[in-house]
Amino acid sequence: MRERNFYKIDEILLFVGWSLVVLLTPIGLVLFFDLTGADSISKFISRLFLFLFVSLPPFVIIGIGRHFRKKDKKLNQFANLLETAPEIDVYDILKTTGMGIPEIQSGIKRIEELGVGFYELDLEQNKVYDKRLKSQYILVEQCPNCGATLGKKFLLILDTVPTCEYCKVPFQMDYWNQLKQESIESIAKNNLEKYRIEMSDNGQINLQVFFLLLFTFWPLAIFYLIYRDNPMFKSLNKLK
Repeated sequence: MRERNFYKIDEILLFVGWSLVVLLTPIGLVLFFDLTGADSISKFISRLFLFLFVSLPPFVIIGIGRHFRKKDKKLNQFANLLETAPEIDVYDILKTTGMGIPEIQSGIKRIEELGVGFYELDLEQNKVYDKRLKSQYILVEQCPNCGATLGKKFLLILDTVPTCEYCKVPFQMDYWNQLKQESIESIAKNNLEKYRIEMSDNGQINLQVFFLLLFTFWPLAIFYLIYRDNPMFKSLNKLK
């Protein structure tokens, strides 16, 4: 199974969070013992606020990093599953990855934004398939069952397996899936590399800006990191 980095910010957040834990632990211990020695409510409240201000941010950052790490692993499972067949049943996705319909929709959007693939969720058929197949036809010269000459084109995205007009027997599922897979492989790189190049400069994270925000107002730094990691950032800039 391939591992892709769908959410780059998880590595940054986890590194920064644990680094801050190491750096701020001595300070936190001093503040904690200072807190226990407060001789009035006002001093206790002020020292408690200072202790929380120093101690909580690293763990909040780690928590957010773990959240995106978990999303990344689940999305990798989803992307790898989509590569195993031309179309996947939603129930199989739920059973394998635990993703519901909203997560599948957001996952498809993320995969497409990064140029990894182009998929569509069909809620009527409860399937996810490569949407480039919607306009793909394949020529079947001969019926695989009776051998009759067909010379007919069939749309790859069909509700049912095509049936031979002579013997009236549907094509075998393995045969039909093989035709679909061959079609996917033939278009797999069609415009995909160009799309990846266009998206590669999308939302580049400026670490200097991130660390400046981190040490001035860390929630804004996290917002900046998430915003810049969004592939739609470049598209929004083009609209300005």
